[in-house]
Amino acid sequence: MPAAAYQVLCSVTMRHPYFADGRLGELAAQPTPATAERMRRLGVMYKPQVNGFMLLYAAPGAATGPLLPPPGLFPLQFGLTLRDPYFANYSDLPLSTAQGTLPGQVYCLQPPLAEPTAPRLQQATTVGPADQLPLRPGAFALPLAAAPKARPVRLRLYRRAAMLPAAEADGFATLSPKPDGQLPPGVPATVPANATSLNLDLRAWGSGRYRLEIGTGKARQVLDFFVDDSLAFARPWGLLELGAQGAPPPGTAYVLEFAARATYWRYHFLARHRALPPGLRIAGGDGGAFAAVAAPAEGAPPLNMAAEGPVAPDKGLVLQSEKKLLLAQRQSMPPYQLLSIHLAPDGQNRSQVVQSALPNATPRDLRHEDGRIISDIIVYL
Repeated sequence: MPAAAYQVLCSVTMRHPYFADGRLGELAAQPTPATAERMRRLGVMYKPQVNGFMLLYAAPGAATGPLLPPPGLFPLQFGLTLRDPYFANYSDLPLSTAQGTLPGQVYCLQPPLAEPTAPRLQQATTVGPADQLPLRPGAFALPLAAAPKARPVRLRLYRRAAMLPAAEADGFATLSPKPDGQLPPGVPATVPANATSLNLDLRAWGSGRYRLEIGTGKARQVLDFFVDDSLAFARPWGLLELGAQGAPPPGTAYVLEFAARATYWRYHFLARHRALPPGLRIAGGDGGAFAAVAAPAEGAPPLNMAAEGPVAPDKGLVLQSEKKLLLAQRQSMPPYQLLSIHLAPDGQNRSQVVQSALPNATPRDLRHEDGRIISDIIVYL
């Protein structure tokens, strides 16, 4: 009996400019339990790769005709988990602050409604805040701000018209209220006056991206969230959904694109046993200029160097980049140099290389300061 000839239904490639080869292998995708069971039942194979995965299928007659996915396969959901705890540091994504992040926020990655020439899996050019959604179980209580009057409720689901009738231009189809005025179970018609929560039971419709509209006119409140019972309690980093608006064309190659974080690089130059050379400056790299940062009154750099002992003013210098510089696993540009500028006997300025290759900023050393993200780099001379 000949072996089945598998063909590629679609593929997902993850890219990140922080890495020298651009391939992102720090984000793992796994089918959700419901998706894995559906793929198994319909004969679709999930094949992980270093920076993504492929979906393979051996359809009857696929060798002689066009490859068609089995009916009922899409939409498919995949949970995304991080292998690198510093991923958010070197990615241009929101960082948590003292106030913390919103509870239950995940990155919900789907092809945008207006499909670009190169199929992508994020709303903008790269993954960002527009891709963040709350992840909820099938039944939950939604906290709301109280209002003095009752407000009507409209529930919509992001699906294609073939799956739900009357899908509108934004890709959402109305679930409640129905056109005949009837209310499906699990969704109330209104939010009572002064209510601070709304009980929803969406298990009848299953997982997917929902939009809840409360009220009308200027006071209308729009809430988007993703429902999936299998993931709501595991809290993955992200959720990837394929085929929410129908099966993609056979062989579609999706790209999940990230951007690298840019920070202000702050070099702390310390000399324990001798005074620093005169006129120190940083040169090279991508040509970005560095300026001196004022030290505290004690003369120590703005870092807690207590373990190293006090730093005399002539043995400590802080230089910071005037513009943000991209973090990278390996710099493709020449490294920065530390130069000493001094006056020669002939009255001309002379440059002397103090250190030929300064260390680059790393994702481990980030902090917030006055609305900026600083990368601290300590160099002993």
